[in-house]
Amino acid sequence: MKQIEVTYRPIPFLRWQRTAKGAHPAAWEEVNARQLLAIGALLKGAVTEINFLHVMTSLKKRTLKKMDEYQRFKLSELLEFTKERNPHNSFIVHRIMAAGLPFTAPQPKLKGMPFGQFVYTDSLFSDYQEDRT
Repeated sequence: MKQIEVTYRPIPFLRWQRTAKGAHPAAWEEVNARQLLAIGALLKGAVTEINFLHVMTSLKKRTLKKMDEYQRFKLSELLEFTKERNPHNSFIVHRIMAAGLPFTAPQPKLKGMPFGQFVYTDSLFSDYQEDRT
C-alpha cells in the first residue's frame, strides 16, 4: 500500500486548507476483498465515485466530498492498475467465510493442489461458464 497525503479546502472561497492522509493499493496483489468488491461495483456502475474512492484510499467520505473534481480525478489516476486485464497466477482473495465455513484459495500457480482436485474444480467451473448457475 502506498501512503497518500491530500491537501484540500473545506470551504472553497477561503484560503484555509486541511490535510488528509490515507493509503491506496499500487497493484492487484495489494487489493483486499472489500476493495475488490468496490472495483467490481464500479465496473457495473453500482457505486458512486465518492464511495469507490473512500473504499480504495481509506479517506473519509466527508473529505472526498469537499475536494474538487480535479483532485478526485488525480486520486483515481493512482488506481490505474485496475484497468489491467492481464491474467494473474494467484488469487486476490485468499480466504472467504460463507455460511460459517472458511474457504481458502489455492497457493500461487495452484501449487500444492492435487491433480484430482484440479480436474474436479475445472469441470465445475466449465459447467458454471456454460449455464451461470
